[in-house]
Amino acid sequence: DELTVVVRPERVTLRAPARVNGHGARVHGTISEVTFLGLDTLYEVRLEGWQLRARVRNGAEPFNPGDSVAVDWPDSAECELRH
Repeated sequence: DELTVVVRPERVTLRAPARVNGHGARVHGTISEVTFLGLDTLYEVRLEGWQLRARVRNGAEPFNPGDSVAVDWPDSAECELRH
């Protein structure tokens, strides 16, 4: 069996690595694309070997392509898919 863990983009939190302050992060990545969607911004984050999407409410800390980010989400946001 192969396991895939999915997280809805709106449950992902992005922070500048310098602002993690001991809270930790699951992974670190680089912003590869930014799309403005009215009240939200959709960020494509490049990680080692995979991509992740984060949908963030405007007014949060803004990021640009090439920015490094710390990526996190609550355990309750994970959904496991076995195939």
